[in-house]
Amino acid sequence: MNNIFINSRTHFVFFSTHSIFFSCLEALLEEINNLELDETDPDVDLLKRNAPVLNAILAENWRLAAPLSSHINCASVDLYYKGYTIPKDTFLLFDIHAHNTLNEERYKKAEDFRFERWLPK
Repeated sequence: MNNIFINSRTHFVFFSTHSIFFSCLEALLEEINNLELDETDPDVDLLKRNAPVLNAILAENWRLAAPLSSHINCASVDLYYKGYTIPKDTFLLFDIHAHNTLNEERYKKAEDFRFERWLPK
């Protein structure tokens, strides 16, 4: 499990994860230290609007380690795929992790942690 903890009193960020996140640690620390956080829990709306690095790290983490590993759907019609017939009313299980980590057309270097892909342009 990857965890990011933000302490509003010290503006310290703690990672409990693999070393892949250390590439963004400096940028995240700078961003969090520049936010005006009060002594209560951080304002989620403030973090959504003013913490692009944090949001990019979370998005990339969820892309690589999705909270749900799969998605289920039911075929509403007969489907034909590469010579196979998938009958109507068949439940299909889609592997989100494989889609996010093997799809080089959608994500360049899809297997790599690259939070920069989610930063505003």
